[in-house]
Amino acid sequence: GDPKTLEMSPAYWKATVLHEAFHLYQSRMPGYPKVVAALGLASDSTDGSWMLNYPFPYTDAQVGAAFLKMGDAGLAFLKAKSGQERRAATKAYVAAREAALSQVSAKDRRYYEFQVGQEGVARWTELTLAQQGDAAMRDDALDRWTGLATSLRAIREQGFGLWKRGALYVYGAVEAEMLERAGPHWRVEYRRHPFGLGDQLKRLN
Repeated sequence: GDPKTLEMSPAYWKATVLHEAFHLYQSRMPGYPKVVAALGLASDSTDGSWMLNYPFPYTDAQVGAAFLKMGDAGLAFLKAKSGQERRAATKAYVAAREAALSQVSAKDRRYYEFQVGQEGVARWTELTLAQQGDAAMRDDALDRWTGLATSLRAIREQGFGLWKRGALYVYGAVEAEMLERAGPHWRVEYRRHPFGLGDQLKRLN
């Protein structure tokens, strides 16, 4: 639909188109459908609804507390003023990530990697490409980059259990930016292993 019908600003609408275009790009990456199927997350679902309805333990208090620590480290990364601060925040984030994922099952971990690789990277791509657009898109992208930090604060204040998979999208965008700051080579690895952001992050340390 057009921006007016969808009640979006033209800049926001263009960013949304970029997001959906990246999902199309993902679906056409070599072997992508097979990689998704190999995660073993669909159970009996044949329509993709598992992506939205997977029973991740968002409301488990211990799990939520562990993921909030990830968010705190992610916020420190976004606020960092120097390369040294960003590297320290990235190291803290990776440690918190490992600790958080140790609280959930192997299947849950695969779901997390799926969401950050599928939706988180799409969010990051949308914001990154928007920075190369017209003035309105650049302004919108700047606001939405700031919005990542705002979202992390809101997740901390409102709780991981309230945000559910929306929190994973934010974490994924932050993780993609961490990898980008280390160099664009991560994008090549992403094409081969789209659900391996965690492995790439560990190699940064």
